Amino acid sequence: MKNKLFKRVLAFTILMVMLGNTAVNAAIFDRTNLFKFDFNSIFTKNDDNKVDVDIKLPNTDIIMSNDREEEKEFLNLYYNYVKNIDKNKNEESVKVDLLNKLNEYEEKYDDNDEVSDTSAKLRYQIVMNSEDSTSGLLDTLTSTIRSLISKIGSSDDTEFYAYKTEKTIYATSAKDNIALHANIYYAKVDENNRPISNKWVLLIHPFMLNGNIIAETLGAMYTAHDYNIIAPDLRGFGDSEGEVAMGYLEALDMTDWLTELNKEYTVDAVIVHGVSLGGATTIQLSGMNLDQYNVIGIVEDCGYTSMIEMAESNGSSIGSILGGSSSKNDPKDYLINDIGVLGNTGADFDTIENGLNSLEKCTVPVLIIHGTDDTMVPYENSDRVYNTVMSTTSEVPYVLRYSAEGESHAFILLGKNEATYKNYVDKLVNKAEEIANTDNYDFTNKEETTPPEVVEEKTSLLQTISKVFRLLKGMLGK
Repeated sequence: MKNKLFKRVLAFTILMVMLGNTAVNAAIFDRTNLFKFDFNSIFTKNDDNKVDVDIKLPNTDIIMSNDREEEKEFLNLYYNYVKNIDKNKNEESVKVDLLNKLNEYEEKYDDNDEVSDTSAKLRYQIVMNSEDSTSGLLDTLTSTIRSLISKIGSSDDTEFYAYKTEKTIYATSAKDNIALHANIYYAKVDENNRPISNKWVLLIHPFMLNGNIIAETLGAMYTAHDYNIIAPDLRGFGDSEGEVAMGYLEALDMTDWLTELNKEYTVDAVIVHGVSLGGATTIQLSGMNLDQYNVIGIVEDCGYTSMIEMAESNGSSIGSILGGSSSKNDPKDYLINDIGVLGNTGADFDTIENGLNSLEKCTVPVLIIHGTDDTMVPYENSDRVYNTVMSTTSEVPYVLRYSAEGESHAFILLGKNEATYKNYVDKLVNKAEEIANTDNYDFTNKEETTPPEVVEEKTSLLQTISKVFRLLKGMLGK
């Protein structure tokens, strides 16, 4: 598992088995705007008498690094392959071919982090594709590749932070001492490149991704409030050791990061924001005495509440990949002995498998986000989260909920509804800061009755290019 490419391929394989044949909704680009960009394409015939296309960038004065030049070369290579696939072939077999070829081309640029990140993003989009035809899949993928190529070296290719560093710690709370890696981004810095602000956000990424990708996705929403960012690679992903554990061990790892954060910096406030697996981790983390870490609010985006339910609903063959038993036949045994969700902690499985048991002890403001058409983690999970934090026994002082009508799992990853999403994050941040600075805050009526404006957002390619490119830069690549 030390080989990064192998780890990424295995992570993808596990997710594919979990997904099975379920159609997962994903953002589809508006291809009507595609050719408004000057791609300056050159068409040539290859040895098989098929068309090769070298999509060149618009003229720019920006000098690209060699890594970015190779990234462009890699994308052109893959674009030519995708363009020449027979659209009459079976969609599932085409997916397998696409992924195999992606891995093959990525190996040509084994030392290039930009290529690794981009390859991981394309892999993720293939998995999350919701088109019901080979033609739709290929059209969507080629549109994405064109967008990425046009973005490399453009004037829009800007960073959302002032300074970036990295850190490695060893897991202590989970009692297995594995190395954990995180990327750290300062919103603003002094003359010594130290952060000016004492406010932080802990961003927790989805399955198969890493800290870079979640920071690229959500970072600007928080640096706009002068929040610095810590974005760990969850165990088994990015540069962190170990294996994915479905949320509980990951939550313990987050307490290690929060402890390290408070030791290394002056910390006045922390927001925790997790998506998908990161959302499940956030739910598990929510009741772990967050006050001691100066956490003032959490954002839970499409996290699942029950490990048992996830094991039962996502197929029985995943266990065979790990040399284990069927998750449907005995999900508890499977989760404990094959996935290893308890690790070395000695925790009681029946207590920790349902994250709501932790959420019941949460005492900070909560923003709940979920797409109503989520087929991977059904929307009903957000109902359970909502009902828990709204119960009369809950000490959560403020509840804000964003139900994204018609949207799929982790829709923000593909740049969908970004303006509305940001409005909700802004509201949560402002309210959490207000509550943290108010003694004896009265939360008799804790549900937000005037939610942020829902922005009507067109899904044109022009509007989504920046977000999609940012996703690519950080994904599973280190």
